[in-house]
Amino acid sequence: MFEGQELVALASYQLWGERIAHVAFATHPLFRGRGYVTAAVSALTKIVFERHLVPQYRTLETNSASMDIARRLGFIEQATSLAIRFHPNLPPSLV
Repeated sequence: MFEGQELVALASYQLWGERIAHVAFATHPLFRGRGYVTAAVSALTKIVFERHLVPQYRTLETNSASMDIARRLGFIEQATSLAIRFHPNLPPSLV
């Protein structure tokens, strides 16, 4: 998505296996909240369906803006993942 000549948001997907299109996206911080990512993900999802793939949208449950985008576009919650980050000062023997 462009505003004038400036790239402000994008969406892409990575093929997982033969059927899953894992959707990824980004917005320039100064252009968040203007609907650019919603439009980009919507357009990409249409392409994914045209290619007979299944779109997968993943985000953190705490990322309310991203969760809102997913819901607005019709994605429904199917599963939850657990991510664990180790404290950076843990001794190597505990990692």
